[in-house]
Amino acid sequence: MALIFKLECDKCDFTVGPTGGGHLYVTLDDGSRKPLPHPAEFSTALDATGKELPELQKEKRIGSELQYLCLACGHDLYLDPSKDVLVCPVCTSDNLIDMQKVKKKACPKCKEGHLRQEHIGIS
Repeated sequence: MALIFKLECDKCDFTVGPTGGGHLYVTLDDGSRKPLPHPAEFSTALDATGKELPELQKEKRIGSELQYLCLACGHDLYLDPSKDVLVCPVCTSDNLIDMQKVKKKACPKCKEGHLRQEHIGIS
């Protein structure tokens, strides 16, 4: 089970979420990635590829993306840390942090407040 949370600045209106911080994905034939939302990983993979999840795992087409926050510009994005370069596509900063580790960091919008996590559910 994963905690579902949102991030909020304690000084301004900056928010991100709700999020669980990451997800599995399948690499499609064209090279793009399709998220596999929980609890529908098996059916989503089958619908997207026509193949069962174990077969896709053998083909090394299943990966895991974590959600990151760019502390330079506030953009949130999903990247696979084992395959992707950890750079923000908006501002090209490498000042990214795993969304699970963001609380108490300075707000990327106002630079004065701090981010806090509010837990809002369980997936």
